[in-house]
Amino acid sequence: MTVSTIGTTGTYSTINTWEAAAPSGTLSAPWEGDCQNQTFVGGDGSDAVITISGNTVSSANHKILTTDTGASFADNANKLTNALKYNASNGAAITQSTAYRACIVVNEPFTEITKLQIKSTQTAGGRNNSPIYFNTSDSTNHAFVKQCILESTAANGALIGILNCAYKAINCLLVQRKNGTGGWGIDSQYTTTTSGLFNCTIVKPSDDGANGTGVVNHSGPGQLLKNCAVFGFAAATSGNMSSSSGFNATDNASAPGSSNQVSATYADQFQAVADATMDFRAK
Repeated sequence: MTVSTIGTTGTYSTINTWEAAAPSGTLSAPWEGDCQNQTFVGGDGSDAVITISGNTVSSANHKILTTDTGASFADNANKLTNALKYNASNGAAITQSTAYRACIVVNEPFTEITKLQIKSTQTAGGRNNSPIYFNTSDSTNHAFVKQCILESTAANGALIGILNCAYKAINCLLVQRKNGTGGWGIDSQYTTTTSGLFNCTIVKPSDDGANGTGVVNHSGPGQLLKNCAVFGFAAATSGNMSSSSGFNATDNASAPGSSNQVSATYADQFQAVADATMDFRAK
């Protein structure tokens, strides 16, 4: 396994240079980049707009983008009392503001993105302009985002975009802050029945307008939504969703699968749900 630090005093100064340094061809060992406790800011072609691609990978040998020891919001000394939202003061963060650009594009299966805060402040976007965009052209082998905080303010944008691939989002907070019409949590097309969201919170602040959809599946087989909270949208889901979904909570009238809690009161679930004061720690 090759582990490198990324940042001002790291092995690589930018995420792009870490990705570019990966051995060509088939990876024979995991290639891990550990972001230091700083904010990586960029636009077109710079460190915050990165495409993970170009290698032949496997479940044992693939790319991992995560944080250095103690550098994540999840490792912060005050992690139990910090407001649960994007806050670059609490740990390593990636942000960019260029319209129609994703923060991270993942073209390789098995890729893992963990413990990072990722924020798009662009004014416009779509599925492929999300904080994370998965497009691996692999319907069998999952790419992962785990224990991350994702935030977006893009009109017609999403927090995670998925096209033609298997993916899993696990233990993540996804906050769509687009005020007014538009703005989704997940925007997917041609994903798989083993893909989906597990133990995630997908929200739109209560004063940003109850519009948009938490999880959109435009076409293809239904994905899973299990043990998730979806609040603040006009609808929890739209399109095909797996019948194996369930154990979700929402302020909407319905959720896919069984054993859900529906029509729940938004403000009763979290510490604070308005945009200016949001804190999505559970009450």
